[in-house]
Amino acid sequence: MMKKILCLATVAALLFTACKKDKEQTTQERLQGSWKIESSILKVVVAGTPNTSTYAGQPTDYVDFRTDGKVYTSVNGSLDTANYTVSANQVTTTDTYPGATPQVYNLTTLTEVVAQLYNRSSPSTTDYTEITLNLKR
Repeated sequence: MMKKILCLATVAALLFTACKKDKEQTTQERLQGSWKIESSILKVVVAGTPNTSTYAGQPTDYVDFRTDGKVYTSVNGSLDTANYTVSANQVTTTDTYPGATPQVYNLTTLTEVVAQLYNRSSPSTTDYTEITLNLKR
């Protein structure tokens, strides 16, 4: 009888620990860390005429979202630091110099290994700029 109780208690303990759910990470927690820049696509439309250029990320290019609300970037040897916030699926970056204009990016893809950020600034319907940033871990 004692062996049955001990066996049932062991099975119950195993089931309890096996079914324990991990805390689901927030979007900001999933975004945090260092990402390699796979590519950056810039599309500038003036008077309805598009001009698109693609930058292929170099091995030393990165974007690093830190837990302190700062994002560090290195693109083609040029370093930059900005502040960032995440709200739902939007990432807002603001350069650290006075009077900097915040840039809002839609987080169109976010997995453990891939992230894509998209921004469209549109001063008018025929003139606008789109930036798509493709990142990889």
